[in-house]
Amino acid sequence: MSHQDRPSLLQPALIGGAVMALFDLPILGMVNCCCCAGVIGGGFLAAYIYKSKLPAGYVFLASDGASVGALAGIFGAVFGGLIWGVYSTANRSISGQIKGQILREFERSGRQMPAEVHDLVERLLDTFSDPGGIVLFLLVGLMVLLIVKVLFGAIGGLIGSAVYGKQAAPPPPG
Repeated sequence: MSHQDRPSLLQPALIGGAVMALFDLPILGMVNCCCCAGVIGGGFLAAYIYKSKLPAGYVFLASDGASVGALAGIFGAVFGGLIWGVYSTANRSISGQIKGQILREFERSGRQMPAEVHDLVERLLDTFSDPGGIVLFLLVGLMVLLIVKVLFGAIGGLIGSAVYGKQAAPPPPG
């Protein structure tokens, strides 16, 4: 089968990426604490969908699974970055509350926070409450998401190709 006869990776990757992004929501994000299970699952799902679109007789290769899983990781990072952006912007006012809570917890513990640490905490939290700091935080976060999701999405796609891939028929005896 030629390259032109293969179905597009786009739809399976978009669906797999959307599933990955769902696991960036605050409550579902805990699933990714288990070895990036949500990201691997999105890559696996993309591989399954891609395999189901292949014409009969086409051998589903590991490279197909890795490609669709990695592409799903790109979409998952973009969608996840959008979720992060909305969530961070909505919670921007919480930064001041967090700063106060950190300082109160240190006072309650009976420990004295060193002046350098106190200044560092204040500067860090002030940076994240500033619009420029939020943009920087989101850009760095997006780069991390991109690396992690492409890598683990490709792993999920490879697992999917191992599960759903057909082996080429052996040559007839003769």
